[in-house]
Amino acid sequence: MPHLVIPLSGLNASGGVRVVTHLANTLVQQGWQVSLIVPDYQASPAFALDDRVLRRVLRVPGRGRLRWLVYHARLAWLACQGADVCLATYYLTPLPIYLSWWRHGRRARLVYFVQGYELESHVALNVRKRGMEKYLTSMLIRLSYGLPFLKVANSQWTRNKLGQANVQVIPIGLDEARFASAEPIQKPNNLLIIGGVGRRGPTKGFEVLVETLSAFIGRPGVEVRILSDLDLTLPEGIRHIKPASDGEVAEFYRACTVFVFTSVMEGFGLPPLEAMACGAAVVTTDCGGVRDYATPLNALIVPVNDVAALRAGVERLLEDEALRARLVAAGYQVAEQFTATATSQRFMALLNELVNTH
Repeated sequence: MPHLVIPLSGLNASGGVRVVTHLANTLVQQGWQVSLIVPDYQASPAFALDDRVLRRVLRVPGRGRLRWLVYHARLAWLACQGADVCLATYYLTPLPIYLSWWRHGRRARLVYFVQGYELESHVALNVRKRGMEKYLTSMLIRLSYGLPFLKVANSQWTRNKLGQANVQVIPIGLDEARFASAEPIQKPNNLLIIGGVGRRGPTKGFEVLVETLSAFIGRPGVEVRILSDLDLTLPEGIRHIKPASDGEVAEFYRACTVFVFTSVMEGFGLPPLEAMACGAAVVTTDCGGVRDYATPLNALIVPVNDVAALRAGVERLLEDEALRARLVAAGYQVAEQFTATATSQRFMALLNELVNTH
């Protein structure tokens, strides 16, 4: 039974961790042994995890950044212990994994699933990092990209940004249980709902989303909604949907007539694809990874940070029912091509090949 070890910086509720969770569940169902290594300060699964997936929780003393440093130092000691394959999924873990690989006889195969171009998302676009912190982050990211891992990118855009030969692409996809089984929805013409997802962070474009949607507050026959599990302060007239389950997330998408995505940069950018699967017409910024599925045939694509263009796109879709219908029909078709099951199956084929040829 081959053993995959995935050291994580934490089991947070990010899209990247959701992808890793689905992969781990699929692999154990196919006979793999899968271990997740996580710190005790972020060890509770945010998504359903198969009972056969082993969670190895490392107890870490200290507080704040000291705990973070101690945890990653411990990974350098034990990440590759007993592993046939060790998988990095974030720029903080490749170096500890590589050091552990040397310590344990360079036996495991090393794979780095790159889910975004962190030199932009965590350095160039991150105004909260300054001076030495920004410099060290940049150096660590460059080092992680340069280590001798087999690299797999989550989109053609991410692959192109890496600028390296022999980078494979395995695009992420929709969880069929949540979205892809949705039937086409007949949405009322007497209530047009404009929705977006509220996410914080330097690349998420939250302020641009609010500014865009605010233009439609109070318009007769139009309702404006933002989905977010965060505590947000929103202008009066924007309805905050705080989902308690995956089902409520899908309900939000299915209710949307128009879905607006305002990110500055995404390695893939799953929300517009989720909206397409649920019958919404999409307006999205040209934020990188969405190019793998978003085209003028299935979405209105505008420059990043361009509130006027975003508002114009929404206005156009509100006024043109035939255009909405064309985008929705094309959106359903493209969404069917990107599934989480396909992602996991392609990853499993890659990992099986690595183990069988090692």
